[in-house]
Formats: sequence, C-alpha cells, structure tokens
Amino acid sequence: MLAKDYTRVFGGDQENFRRNRELFIRYQVPQKDRSIAFDLGAGSGFQSIPLASLGCEVTAIDLCEPLLDEINGKKGRLPIRTIRDNILNFATVATSKIDYIVCMTDVISHFNSYEEIGELFRKISRSLSEDGLFFLSFRDYSIERVDTNRFIPFYSDDELIMTTFVEFGDEKNQVTDIIYRKEKGRWEMGVSSYMKLRLLPERIRELLGQSDIRLIAEEGSNGSLTWIGKIQ
Repeated sequence: MLAKDYTRVFGGDQENFRRNRELFIRYQVPQKDRSIAFDLGAGSGFQSIPLASLGCEVTAIDLCEPLLDEINGKKGRLPIRTIRDNILNFATVATSKIDYIVCMTDVISHFNSYEEIGELFRKISRSLSEDGLFFLSFRDYSIERVDTNRFIPFYSDDELIMTTFVEFGDEKNQVTDIIYRKEKGRWEMGVSSYMKLRLLPERIRELLGQSDIRLIAEEGSNGSLTWIGKIQ
C-alpha cells in the first residue's frame, strides 16, 4: 500500500539524496575507482543514487518492483543495476568482494527473526572486501510507546495524511499504517497492518560481533541509529 507514496512520505528524493551523500562522504566513500556497492532493501534509491553519483557501481536489491522501477526511472546514466529478490540472496549475484554494503531505513526490522538478521550479517562479513564498510540504520525500539504515544503522525500535506500505530510486543511489534488520500476532492482511507521485529540495539550489536563485524562509528537522531562497521 505504501509503495505509491513511499518517496513522498519519507521526505522526498532531494533531501534523502543530500543526507546520504553527506553520510557517505564523511566516511570517504568511495576510496578507489570503480568501487562496488550493494544496497540491500534499496527502496526508491535514497542510498543507491548518492553512491552511484559518488562513483560506485551499485547493485540495488529489493522485493518491491514499483520502487525498483523508480530507481530505474531516476538513474539516468548512473551505473546502477536493480534486482528484485530477497536481500538474503545478495551474495549469489556478487562476482567479487564488495567495497560497500548498505542496509538502511529500518530494513532489518522486516525480517522474521533475529536469526535471519544474524544470517544476513554473516553473509555481509564474508562478502565485504578487506577495507570495505557496512552501513546499517534502524529504529531503536528499546523504549516502549504506551497509550496515545503509540499513534505517530508520520506525514501530512493537502492531499495525503499518514498516521502509524504501533502495538509493542516482546519480540515483534504490530504496525498499522493509516493513509488518507484525497481523490477527486474526496478523502479515501487505506489501511495496512504488518509485523516488524522489535529491534534492540544491544541485540543487534551482539549479532554484529558474532559475525566478525566491528563497529567503527555510530550516529543517531530522532530514535534512528546509523552504524558503520567493517570486518575484524
């Protein structure tokens, strides 16, 4: 349901391109010509486009075909190939070691279990080049929202209003997106409900360590964390 308005409700292309380009430049991406980058859970290209514009050859993987179509419509001559697949299969299409692997915007919360996240991290550890970097971002769910704080105003303009409702569990949260779209002068409501893993930073840190990925930097704002790691 969200694919149609994904780019819009997450702040638009230009702001996300700018923010992620600045992030990658802070960590000296790329460090060599023709660097290889994989964007896991690429969405509509918030990371893929900046990586490619900085000189990386990018493989963007996602399960949502409409979002991959957005990337193809934006990329122009940038070296980006798109693949529709489960991101756990990324290593099967890599022909060499990867210089940069990014998995951002809360992608890992959509896995079925922490065991699957651990499987992904182990594959990333085996696939990164010796000096490669792993960029991970996710929302910190360690503090439970209660009562009216469970309702999160996500986005609004004259034609679109989105509110998210979160019911916290021990291992998983049930997330419900409520979207009002103005169609031909009338407001139409759409609702989508799904489960997300309740991500706890200490558990993610433990899984990274078990996969021989060492954190070299941590950033965060508004409840979202961005971690940068490399193989030990």
